[in-house]
Amino acid sequence: AFGGSMAIQKGPLWWAGHHRLHHRYTDTVQDVHSPIKGVIYSHVGWIVSERSKPTPFHAISDFAKYPELRFINKHDWIGPWTLGVACFLVGGWSGLLIGFFLSTVLVWHCTFLVNSMAHLWGTRRFATGDSSRNNVLIAFLTMGEGWHNNHHHLQSSCRQGFRWYEIDASFYVLKALSWLGIVKDIKKPNAKALATARISDGAFDIGMYEFHMDKAMTRVAAATASQTHRPDLDEARVEFTMRADDALVAARELGRQTRRKMGDVTALDVDVDADADADGVALASVGDHED
Repeated sequence: AFGGSMAIQKGPLWWAGHHRLHHRYTDTVQDVHSPIKGVIYSHVGWIVSERSKPTPFHAISDFAKYPELRFINKHDWIGPWTLGVACFLVGGWSGLLIGFFLSTVLVWHCTFLVNSMAHLWGTRRFATGDSSRNNVLIAFLTMGEGWHNNHHHLQSSCRQGFRWYEIDASFYVLKALSWLGIVKDIKKPNAKALATARISDGAFDIGMYEFHMDKAMTRVAAATASQTHRPDLDEARVEFTMRADDALVAARELGRQTRRKMGDVTALDVDVDADADADGVALASVGDHED
């Protein structure tokens, strides 16, 4: 947690709380960083907005019980200052510029790419209720975080690369630490969970349906506001009509899937509290804590 605070992305409770809220309201107006509010806002604007400043303790009460996490979260400036001073002492001004300022900016944008581009560009394996994508470039830059559709399918799994070729360096580090006894309670998906909601098997992709419907409605509203763009309005109306027709098919499909659903599907080898499911890596408990 202390090492993570060196990235100048606020405290661990702040991050985990907002991450849970993102999963709770993904790609809705309540989502803290959805691209539906604009790419720039989802990339970096959200983190400096007034709405995002407070730590949402109501969403992170299970982690907030640890005094060490509360301390780091309250004094999140200690980590960056420690790293900055260390870089200066080791490498002087060039060490401070490259080792602290430049590296911090690069880490910022790699992290923020997950919030913005990983909901816009890439492939989808699972029919999630959002627009999350698997993006190989972002996965490379973020040590595995770019397998974002996988993550939204199984939010509590600390392993995000589900196939052998989906390199997930973050998981490899956690696995190595578990062998040393530093990290415990590693959660990863089982075969049954990986076989559910696959688009290739015909699962209805409600997330992308809503994504395209929102785009069509936005175009209709924009064209209506300016009658000079009549061709755009006509084209948008055609698209909207097509999506409305698809909605009838979608409703029937959802009803059919609901009727044939066979009980609750256990997504992981162990049960996880619903509110804690959005913190895959964070749920790998580090050490033993006492209140």
